[in-house]
Amino acid sequence: MSGETVLVVDDEPFMREILQEVLSAISLHVEQAQSVGVARQMIQRSMPDLIISDIKMPNESGVELLRWIRQKELKIPFIIMTGYIDAELTAEALNLGASSFLGKPIRGSALCESVESALSTVRMAQREEEYKRSLRSQLDSLRQEYIDEIIQHQKLFAATLMSFANAIDARDRYTHMHSANVAEYSVVVGRQLGASRDFLEMLDMAGHLHDIGKIGIPEHILLKPGRLTEDEYDVLKGHPEMGAKILAPLPAMEDVITAVRYHHERFDGTGYPKGLRGGEIPLAARIISVCDAFDAMTTDRPYRKALSPVSALKILNNERGGQFDSGIVDAIVKAFQTSEKYAPMFSVAE
Repeated sequence: MSGETVLVVDDEPFMREILQEVLSAISLHVEQAQSVGVARQMIQRSMPDLIISDIKMPNESGVELLRWIRQKELKIPFIIMTGYIDAELTAEALNLGASSFLGKPIRGSALCESVESALSTVRMAQREEEYKRSLRSQLDSLRQEYIDEIIQHQKLFAATLMSFANAIDARDRYTHMHSANVAEYSVVVGRQLGASRDFLEMLDMAGHLHDIGKIGIPEHILLKPGRLTEDEYDVLKGHPEMGAKILAPLPAMEDVITAVRYHHERFDGTGYPKGLRGGEIPLAARIISVCDAFDAMTTDRPYRKALSPVSALKILNNERGGQFDSGIVDAIVKAFQTSEKYAPMFSVAE
């Protein structure tokens, strides 16, 4: 025995003292209750490891105490003592999971055997539960290590992709910083729309990577100073799908991949690659589409000079509901015109 607590419930003081003497001799801590009501109060204050209770007592029986314990879903082993057999009470006690029965007068050896058997079952259940907790903890730790490793690999891969995206912009002096600008503008718009932190982080990544597919576009098309032929334009139109394929090994970036794939869709359904319309186009792609167009219009290109921010916003407004989502256009206009960083751009006269 190892110092577990046993609650003895009996209306006879003499019987309680005998049990205490026997159980204390085998290193158990014994508490006494003279009635079921007192026993309930003691259990609510501190749960014992084992209960030994007489069946027949004034007011309430030991079976009623056992029934109350089971209703409370307390997993306390319960030994019944009785001076005579009551078939009905005995059957109910068994149904309620009584560990064993002790007939009065009680023999010390029989008491110790019953107590040891009941407590051994408890100890075994406790060890099993501790083992399960330990196993769950180890599995959680291993799972977290695995997740952390995946995240680290994804971050490294994403950083590599960001380098590629920057390299694409660097191929052409006219598009230098384009992806970084689109990412910055997209986050500004997303914040204006009240987007969550997670969405803004995803939007920033998607903005940086939206043109990653241009890695596969031949330079004679990508850097052509004049207007593209129809065939050349068809090749260039493949870059959103190509970007999505490049990012495909990163399943955790599904939303980024979707934004990259559909950032050239038009709100009126005339865009590419799928011809999606209105709300069919993911929100991130609709935001990037507007910000992509704004940065392109306000940047010098081989075939034209940069437009002023005011002129660019006018064009965006003219395409409300056509090329662009009206709500996104409203958001970029409001965000830029109220921003300390961007508002000065719109105070310059045309």
